[in-house]
Amino acid sequence: MQEQAIDVLIVGGGPAGLAAALAIGCHRHNVTLFDNESPRITSTSSFTGINMLPAWSSAHTKNYILEARRDIRDHYPTVTLVDATIVKAEKVWAGDIMVTNSDGKCWVGKKLVIATGYEDMLPDIPGYKEAWGKSIFHNLAYQGREAPRVGLLADNPAEIGLYHAKCAAQLANRVTIYTNGDDKLQKLFIGDLLQVQRYCHKFFFDNRRIISLQTDAGDTTLAKDIRIQLEDDTIVTEAFLVHTPQLKVKDTLKFSEDIHLELARDFNAKAGDSAARAPHYQTVDRGIFVAGDLVTRYKHMASAISSGCNVGISASIQLLQEKYEDWPHF
Repeated sequence: MQEQAIDVLIVGGGPAGLAAALAIGCHRHNVTLFDNESPRITSTSSFTGINMLPAWSSAHTKNYILEARRDIRDHYPTVTLVDATIVKAEKVWAGDIMVTNSDGKCWVGKKLVIATGYEDMLPDIPGYKEAWGKSIFHNLAYQGREAPRVGLLADNPAEIGLYHAKCAAQLANRVTIYTNGDDKLQKLFIGDLLQVQRYCHKFFFDNRRIISLQTDAGDTTLAKDIRIQLEDDTIVTEAFLVHTPQLKVKDTLKFSEDIHLELARDFNAKAGDSAARAPHYQTVDRGIFVAGDLVTRYKHMASAISSGCNVGISASIQLLQEKYEDWPHF
């Protein structure tokens, strides 16, 4: 363990964590950022565009992360990047926070930024995992492309699926909503789409159970189409499928009982979103912040970077308030 507390500890080296490190490093505070290289969008995925990030819309997320890390290493000497999996965070003396990695090594900091994000819970459909990111897309802003017909794999909550169905209709002449044998889900969609059909007649339903998904994509290449095998052995071919898997908060990091991460009370609460709110994204514990997908309703990189920047500035403000014994504003 180091002799003196580090100014800020950041757990999670995705866009939000890197933005926070940059904002704090600009003010020459000491920062240690921990990352175990397990992004939600992996390097084997074929998601190529970075959604709504100017100048990077045709680049891969992995390349953005590598360039951001290089820039921080080259220009911000007070920021240290550590390859480690942090498994525990707890309060210690004088209000400091101690984090421990999987090897038992400890670091102590004055502030803590949590930017660990989510992981996707892929459905248990044979062939889904192999097609994910190649012919199944969770966001058409990443891989939207015009096609004669596309499919939407319906899932709860229905309102999200309905939104993606409308987005798909912007690109295709026919959108088939596959409810995978779920009669209740089909009724939910039908009720909502009755009003939509007044403006658009592109939507169709298929309630048959899905047996498997097949695609000819390589390890890192997009597929030309996806073949859906249904329960009666019929095979339907779509240009691609749209589906947003359920999200799960990464549970590698455990918190002591004296650290309180209240969950949001909105429709995202079941996904585990933090109740920390803009602009500071501070939890009920002063000096502990949350950034990235854990605090943004829309899980886009631009939103993650924005929250990370806010958190970095907020942590820096608190450090300066404490250094000069100013009355704390938050």
